[in-house]
Amino acid sequence: MWPDTDMGFQERHLARWVEQFPNHRHVRLEGVGHYIQEQAPDEIAAAILEWWPAVAQRSAPSKNRTAMSLR
Repeated sequence: MWPDTDMGFQERHLARWVEQFPNHRHVRLEGVGHYIQEQAPDEIAAAILEWWPAVAQRSAPSKNRTAMSLR
């Protein structure tokens, strides 16, 4: 999540983030400042719901692993 009006996070910080983590996905929150949870709760929830199925699919246990092996 990238709030575009947060004084603590400037465009140069985003550019560095993208450079350091080329395989990540970021969501720009337009018109949002430092308190993203309060200012953009719907956008955050939508981004998580879009992202979660892919993460859950990658981290699902294989069929040949038992519950004990996951601990």
